[in-house]
Amino acid sequence: MRGFVVVDLETTGLSSKDRIVELGLVRLDPDGKVVDNWETLVNPRRHIGASGIHGISARDVVGAPAFSDIADFIGSELNESVFVGHNASFDARFLARELSAAGALGAESIPYLDTLQLSKAYLDLPTRKLGDICEALGIINQLAHSALSDAMATAELLRYLLDRTPSRSHYSFSKAVTDTDSFCGYRFSDPVSRPVLFSRTDAKKAYDSLANGSWVTKAVAKRDVPDSDEVASYFKMLDDVFLDRRMSFQEQERILTYAAAHELSSKALQLMHANYLDSLLQAVYEDGVLTENERSTVSAIAKYLGLSISDEKIAEYASQTIPVTVACHALDECIDLFVGDRVCVTGPILHSREYWDGFFEAKGVKNAGIAKATKVLIAGDPDSSSGKTKKARQYGIPVIAESAVESILRFS
Repeated sequence: MRGFVVVDLETTGLSSKDRIVELGLVRLDPDGKVVDNWETLVNPRRHIGASGIHGISARDVVGAPAFSDIADFIGSELNESVFVGHNASFDARFLARELSAAGALGAESIPYLDTLQLSKAYLDLPTRKLGDICEALGIINQLAHSALSDAMATAELLRYLLDRTPSRSHYSFSKAVTDTDSFCGYRFSDPVSRPVLFSRTDAKKAYDSLANGSWVTKAVAKRDVPDSDEVASYFKMLDDVFLDRRMSFQEQERILTYAAAHELSSKALQLMHANYLDSLLQAVYEDGVLTENERSTVSAIAKYLGLSISDEKIAEYASQTIPVTVACHALDECIDLFVGDRVCVTGPILHSREYWDGFFEAKGVKNAGIAKATKVLIAGDPDSSSGKTKKARQYGIPVIAESAVESILRFS
């Protein structure tokens, strides 16, 4: 055997239909010394689930690899090493299912060593939860329910057990080593290079890039000056994006796809964004009044578009009219709903499904599944890859954040 690999997973739930959303792996040599570690978020291509436990949202996994993209690498990392986990049957079962689905496992199960079982045998503690054991032994787990942090804590626990208890003589230890030595179920190409991984830190950097507008530099093409009809189409797209005053990663990808299809450069996008902001300011000052809400909205949209706008520049629009080719509707705040209309709520976070059922029922609006007649999809996380959000975008149904309901929907 090569040594040990300590694995921890975060998942969308606990059933056989659920998927892995984060994986942390710590490699130890046969003496229990840490020699490597890595982590990655995984895009489950479905509703994220269990965010209240692991703290991962749909927007975090948009840029993460699908499990099939990293299955080869995982198999090569696990090969000939003893699989270790705390309550390892859960992690081994989940991982075996995902590897099998990706064609990277030719066996029904993965042999494992369980630190939970060893803790029961050799630690005189009232509880066997990882957090409680770590606290009792002075092991620091910096971010519980984060896959790598939990895996690192489990690795420290394993080393404690190996160094300070007769764990190597326990029947489960010898069985895990024997079973691992004879196990040849992993299927992977050889050699395997490390794929591009995507951690929580990477997700935060990507979100910051989105929020401050630096995503614009991702557009690379040949032409700088778009035709006027392309400007009109692009402005309409931005209106739809900023309907709920935010930009999701999927909306960013939609914009970049448009830019690539029309061979627009980063410079062209920035010019269009500046013109769009001009139209926004013109719309704001149409009534001669600038409210604090309008000011904050303009500033937020400018930041998303990679622009900065000072109070002085905003003030310039109070005394002049700037001609703009295309009108801007991002400030209209209008999705009108009438009695009998249909909406859909998916993955609510702020309120329960029961709350939204009652909210819309009181206004004579039906909260149901996605259909072509649905007027709007309200998403707890608009970056969700759930079937409902995919179908809504396919049908051209507006997708808005749950937090924007009361400010955007208008009931008649």
